Amino acid sequence: GVDLTRIGLGDPLPDTVGALDVGGGSAQIVALPTSAYWSDKPVHSLAELRERIYVKSFLGYGASHMERRMNHARAAAAVAA
Repeated sequence: GVDLTRIGLGDPLPDTVGALDVGGGSAQIVALPTSAYWSDKPVHSLAELRERIYVKSFLGYGASHMERRMNHARAAAAVAA
C-alpha cells in the first residue's frame, strides 16, 4: 500500500466515507458510517471492523453489463426510428 502521510496527503480516513468499485460483471459499495468511525470503542480485530462497515455487491451492474444494456437500448431505438 501507499503511505499517504509520507507524500503529504495526510490521513485520508476522516475524509473517506466509502468507495464504489465497478468491475466488469458487478459493482460493490463499501462504506464506513460516520457513527462507526467516531465510535469511542477502538477496533481490535478484522471481525470487529467487518461489523462496523457496510458492504453491498450488485451482480449484473458492472461496466460490461451496463454497456450491453446501452447497446440493446440503442439498437431498439434505431429500429423504432
